[in-house]
Amino acid sequence: MRVLITGGSGELGVRLSRLLVERGHEVTVASRSARPMRDVAAVEMDLATGVGVDSVAGHDTVVHLASDPFGAQRVDVEGTQRLADAATAAGVDHLLAISIVGIDDHPHPYYRAKAEMEKIVEAGGVPWTILRATQFHSLIPRFMDMLPAVGVVPVPRGVSLQPIDVSVVAELLAELVEAGPSGRVADLGGPEVVPLRKMVKDVLGAKRLRRLIVPLPLPRRLGTALRDGRMLTTPTERGQRWADYVAGINPARDLVGRLSMLTAFILLITALWMAVSPATFHSTVAPFGEANDHLFRDVATFTLPLVIGLWMAADRRSWRVPVFAIVAVQNGTHALNHLVDITATDPVWIGVATFVSLVATEALLLWMLVRTLRPEPTPTPTTLRVAA
Repeated sequence: MRVLITGGSGELGVRLSRLLVERGHEVTVASRSARPMRDVAAVEMDLATGVGVDSVAGHDTVVHLASDPFGAQRVDVEGTQRLADAATAAGVDHLLAISIVGIDDHPHPYYRAKAEMEKIVEAGGVPWTILRATQFHSLIPRFMDMLPAVGVVPVPRGVSLQPIDVSVVAELLAELVEAGPSGRVADLGGPEVVPLRKMVKDVLGAKRLRRLIVPLPLPRRLGTALRDGRMLTTPTERGQRWADYVAGINPARDLVGRLSMLTAFILLITALWMAVSPATFHSTVAPFGEANDHLFRDVATFTLPLVIGLWMAADRRSWRVPVFAIVAVQNGTHALNHLVDITATDPVWIGVATFVSLVATEALLLWMLVRTLRPEPTPTPTTLRVAA
């Protein structure tokens, strides 16, 4: 069977594409990056703009996984309409969509958009299947990666989730692909209900981070919707439990993280030295003299942004590539500026030492960037099991 997966480069899409290939299907992954994967074709598709939606032509089944919580109207609603129209025009046999448990009459805009997405699929001209699932294990770690590094994690009171192993969802989707159009199938939920506060504490402990958990006030209607159990369903006994997932989380500060934090600390000390005692900084490191515009420009536009970026990237792996890339360009530009002035110092060795220190910083930043870009080892697929 020829299967196209929208959002195929995401966590669920990668798992599903591998399963379908193993089952002998011809798989095409559609995403904005068109990132190639082994034994899987890749095409560029952006549902927000309609670019590449005609790629559905020639496929028997389209699995719709693409979603954007921050652009739900453009992707989940308008994008799904574009996809459904293109699938109808291309004569696709089956449109299979993933959705979320408990989204009916939900006050949150993202969940309302997912409910609208379901209606578009149901009203389209392609025979359809919709599977609703609870949240994946990775939701909380990813959410915490997005928070600013301010030492505080806001958590709504009284909220519990039913986290599910993404491998279980991928397995069921693969079965639904082969089963053909099935309409609205039974909801899929994780094997246990876990308080959100406990999940956050577990992730902090696994990452070896110290953060203060504070209550997050919610509008009354939204708070009720998150606490009244509508987003929970009959548990499955298959797949990994929350505690097993947390046991596999790596500490936040690996070698790259520790080097990032150390570099940020050294640069912060340097910035404070430049600001508090420019005269001694002049006599030992760089020819600024007394406080002047050059000094404050360096502190404000170079040193402090570097400190903030490296500090945030130390604990947030998902931030590292853009942060390291930006600060590498920034530091490299600064190094070129000092290369021009390398002999215009008194004594000359100060200019040379400054340039060498910037080059060393640049080498470290590039090493951290390359190290971050290395693909992580492919995780061993979870063995589905019956929980004890």
